[in-house]
Amino acid sequence: MILISFMCLLLAAAVNPAQKIHEIKSDGVVILCSGGVAGTVKWVKDKNDIAGQTNATLEVKAEQGRVEGFYSCTYGDITHVFYLRVKVCENCYELSRLKATALIFGNLLITGLVILIVFIFANKNSGGTHKRASNLRSENPPQPPNPDYAVCMGTFLHAIND
Repeated sequence: MILISFMCLLLAAAVNPAQKIHEIKSDGVVILCSGGVAGTVKWVKDKNDIAGQTNATLEVKAEQGRVEGFYSCTYGDITHVFYLRVKVCENCYELSRLKATALIFGNLLITGLVILIVFIFANKNSGGTHKRASNLRSENPPQPPNPDYAVCMGTFLHAIND
């Protein structure tokens, strides 16, 4: 428990609330530099100044469906650094972990129910377990062949061969 508390404390200290992706659009990302006043913010991408951008928000257009790189905003003596690696598209759908987990378990549940239903109906159609007869001799054995038929057949076969 102490280890988990310590880990949460370190994560809370490492996250800077001023670093924030404001919005992910279909063609790019909008970054918000909290605390910066419009006209005083300097934006940098991968150590290169972005000319003409002095607002507190920066709209980054996607190149080939991706926004990647280190971005930083500076106002006064405060600098915030962002690392972006975002894939954007027009027809994307965001799926949370909870929804994905529910989808997987729901699929497993439905599949299990289908298997159970098939198993139950297959058991009903097969007649259940088959019992083996204890007496192998039949109570009503087949009738012996008619002796007249055997004679007639023999005569018929004899006539064919001649």
